[in-house]
Amino acid sequence: MAIHTVIMAGGAGTRLLPLTAACPKPLAPLCGAPLMDYTLRLLKKHGFTQADATLWYRPQDVEKCFGSGRHGVSLRYLVEEKPVGTAGSVLMAASDARDTVLVLSGDGLTDIDLQSALAFHKQRGGAATLVLKRVKIPLDYGVVVTNKEGRVTRFIEKPDWSRVISSLVNTGVYFLEPEALALIPRDKPFDFGRELFPLMLEKGLPLYGYETKGYWCDVGNPEAFLQAQADLLAGKVYFEDVDRGARELPGVSLSADSYVSPEARVEPGAVLRHSCVLSGAYVGPGAQLDGVIVCRHARVEQGAALHAGTVLGAGSAAGAFSTLRGQARVWPGIRLPDDAVTEGAVRQSPLPIIQGGKARCPQPGQWGILTAAFLKQGQRARLLVAHDGASSALYHTVLGALAAYGAEEIMPIGRGTLGMLSYAVDAREMDGGLLCRGNELCLLDRHGLLLSDRESANLTAAVRRQEWPAPHENPDALREERGVRGEYIRALAQGAQGQPICRELSLRCAEPWLDVLARDILNLAGCRLREQSGVRAELREDGLRLAVEDQTLSQAQLWELCAQTFKNRGETVYDTADIGWYALCDSSAACLRQRRTAQDSIATLLLALASLSQMPDALSILKSASHRQVDIPCDAGDKGRVLEALLQDAAPRPQGGLAARHGDARAIIRPDPALPLMHVAVSAHSAEYAQELCDLYAGKVLRAMHSKNE
Repeated sequence: MAIHTVIMAGGAGTRLLPLTAACPKPLAPLCGAPLMDYTLRLLKKHGFTQADATLWYRPQDVEKCFGSGRHGVSLRYLVEEKPVGTAGSVLMAASDARDTVLVLSGDGLTDIDLQSALAFHKQRGGAATLVLKRVKIPLDYGVVVTNKEGRVTRFIEKPDWSRVISSLVNTGVYFLEPEALALIPRDKPFDFGRELFPLMLEKGLPLYGYETKGYWCDVGNPEAFLQAQADLLAGKVYFEDVDRGARELPGVSLSADSYVSPEARVEPGAVLRHSCVLSGAYVGPGAQLDGVIVCRHARVEQGAALHAGTVLGAGSAAGAFSTLRGQARVWPGIRLPDDAVTEGAVRQSPLPIIQGGKARCPQPGQWGILTAAFLKQGQRARLLVAHDGASSALYHTVLGALAAYGAEEIMPIGRGTLGMLSYAVDAREMDGGLLCRGNELCLLDRHGLLLSDRESANLTAAVRRQEWPAPHENPDALREERGVRGEYIRALAQGAQGQPICRELSLRCAEPWLDVLARDILNLAGCRLREQSGVRAELREDGLRLAVEDQTLSQAQLWELCAQTFKNRGETVYDTADIGWYALCDSSAACLRQRRTAQDSIATLLLALASLSQMPDALSILKSASHRQVDIPCDAGDKGRVLEALLQDAAPRPQGGLAARHGDARAIIRPDPALPLMHVAVSAHSAEYAQELCDLYAGKVLRAMHSKNE
């Protein structure tokens, strides 16, 4: 019997804001570990060692955190191109399942006995079994009514009190058979509670409910988060090696149900009751916290009183002797003055968030002014514009803004990828490009590269200062270009011809249009696509996962494969992936070309396949990259002074920050663009040396911070 396990991990966690402002809900830190970590521990405990994780909100964050798996559970990721509902996301992962599918959430806390629930499901022989739990207030859940045999007779999704006829609620843990999955449509969003389970009842399919006596908490809001923390610390839900945080804090009154990160600082005289203080946070003397979450690098100054339900977002601050009550929510980066009295949500005037050349706008009306500021900042007159097929409104907003603010030539190329747009900007010698992708806008410079962190920060500042051109309509600027797709396909395929390339490949793509494009290029390049192959690629717009035989390559190993192809061509290899043992990036044509390749997942795949063909023993000689990183709290006013002090040990790098070489190893020191942090990242060929260098440069940063200006 093969149980296919699916973890639903696509939630944004909006009810947990601002705790989840900088991370998806599955990564919300509970007692030192992300929420989804406890789901993996539960699976391992009950003998499930493989799982698919369905992602939607900030998928790259989840993948970066968990990698190929944790706690003995290997993970495969599937990213929704657009929201498809809870049932739709599971179908995406288990459409070919021929046996039972276990579905559970990656953003809750439970110690449900999965094997007992599975045995119940098999004994009843139902098309689906829901794991149920009795709760006192079921308004936020799916209420379930069952008969004596456990068969579900009614399902009421999030009822009001007038419709609450059972205390049994749906926990989001299911066992599904193929006949249940067959009811889920492929062409529209579909939800378990609102659609699938009522449809099963309507069709008379056997739907059962298994009542668990185990622990379960949805962790849906800050109050539930703190309750889950208290229950973990009290052992009401049992997991081995739970991080209890710092317990011995001299002069601090700390309740048993409070958690203080070992990397936080709490001064004597502070009182903490039923609260959570996360990494890098500061709580001053005499401060009182009662039912409060203090996020990473936030500050509670001397004498401040924070009442139940308050959440201080990352990098925010409550001034000395201030009072926060009424479930105050302070958004990241906001600093409340001394003696302030605050209730409810406190936000900055929302501005576009631009990092690494990718922009998001809190308000739809801001896309136009962001585009106008981009047009002016680089004195850009000729621009290419593309979209991913799911961003039509944003695409037309951008085109309209460019025409309204005086662009000389606007070349809309329709549907495209980042790699295609990058190629076209360079090939046509345009001044830049814009890709409308989902709910973000990718901003490219005249070389076809995403804006650097520095350029992104400058653009953010320009929007804040309202620096955009005066309106000057130029409707004749629009000149549609239809030949880019064919040119791009031929350019990549021809670049691969004349050199050996891996002849067989199993390919999976997250985006359907990317799948068509990649297959066209690979076929022209002479690579045969197979359902099963020793070389397996999972392709996304923003990344590539490559596995050869039983080994999944790390990003460092993947780029080393690409580097071998460059070396075989007689080119200098540039360290575009920040690995640490190639030439520092510069403005040379070769470096710019390699940087464009690095942000094009199809081009990267072609290079890696060429190396695998040219080097039969490639996997055995790949260097094993070891990486270490530490984040050091550093006020904005100190960042420049720290970097200046380290110039004697490290050199400025084009991507921002400083880089220091030690043989084949490299340390990178860079300030965080938004939070009061300094990042130290080290790459080396051994874990011991990487840690040694990380400690060395972290010490240099700390000494520079604490030294006085002469």
